[in-house]
Amino acid sequence: MGERPVSGAERATVATTPLPGTVRVLMYHSVSPAPAERGFRRYRVSPGLLDEHLSALAGAGLRGVSLTDLLEQARLGRDVSRLVALTFDDAFADFTDHALPLLGRHRAQATLYVPTAHVGQDAGWLGTRQGRLPLMDWPELRAAGASGVEIGSHGHWHRELDVLPAREVLAEARLSRTLLEDELGTAPQSLAYPFGYTTRAVRRAVHDAGFASACAVGYTTSPLPGLDPFAVQRLLVAPGTTPEQLADLLTGRQGVESTLRRWTRPAWRTARRVRHSLTGSSHVRAA
Repeated sequence: MGERPVSGAERATVATTPLPGTVRVLMYHSVSPAPAERGFRRYRVSPGLLDEHLSALAGAGLRGVSLTDLLEQARLGRDVSRLVALTFDDAFADFTDHALPLLGRHRAQATLYVPTAHVGQDAGWLGTRQGRLPLMDWPELRAAGASGVEIGSHGHWHRELDVLPAREVLAEARLSRTLLEDELGTAPQSLAYPFGYTTRAVRRAVHDAGFASACAVGYTTSPLPGLDPFAVQRLLVAPGTTPEQLADLLTGRQGVESTLRRWTRPAWRTARRVRHSLTGSSHVRAA
């Protein structure tokens, strides 16, 4: 008899071996069946693919949780080898229509990071080449929070914080936190650095603004013990990330992309600082 075809989610289940002493955080952006502009394609996954990812996690005995929940379990010394934090940057409006129902169906929790100046408007930082995508409004954010989604900050203006003076970083972080607390009734505990860039001064300012954690991009996992809650690393999930590749990410086999990005980031940061000092402009990316 021929072998029964094995789905991608099933293959991922077989391949996934939880890493001990590791905090694993996945980073999504837009979830939509609509085609994305060319410059934004790597930041949009289809609802079907997210469904497969969540099925693969469940099949491997992994549970999707919020970032704050994961860090609290780690702080208490509990086993986090079966936990994976699910994070969604930018609070795109499609989260309500596509991501939220899937999270509910799979009984998964997540953290949604909101750039507060853009609530109910569009993603102005993307520019016209990547599309002016609409963001959730305050009623939608309240509904997401009521469903169990953790609402965190993605800064106020979605600016690159590492090229700003520390006082501006502190002011932006405080403003974003205050707005979220005023509108949602709960002070946010976590922040995601816009574009993923951070420095020691930025981390200090975010701490001083009252946050308990913050995450970058990193393209890797964060080891325990000794985890810095203000430098949590995340794994970017792209539209081409299959359930098998997701398993590779979660078991530490991320491939060469993470290494290449670590090599290029310092030089790119220097170039951004120079450009920012001359023009005040910011690099356009979705994170």
